[in-house]
Amino acid sequence: MEFNLNLTKKLSSLRELKNKNNEKDLLKEQFKEAVLELEFVRNYINYVDDPDLIEYAIYAEKALQKRIAYILKKLRE
Repeated sequence: MEFNLNLTKKLSSLRELKNKNNEKDLLKEQFKEAVLELEFVRNYINYVDDPDLIEYAIYAEKALQKRIAYILKKLRE
């Protein structure tokens, strides 16, 4: 019985580690996508003249910066 309990705990720990690794991989992918989006938005600002579109691009840039900061925080945990 003791053996089964230890084995169950070890399997549970392995599953948690695997899930954590999957989560880290997902966060890394989201980070890459967010950085690409940020580059796009920064380039977009250079090509628009309409004040509303510039305002939109600035808002999007700030939102992406916050998103990237959050992802980095989660990756460091």
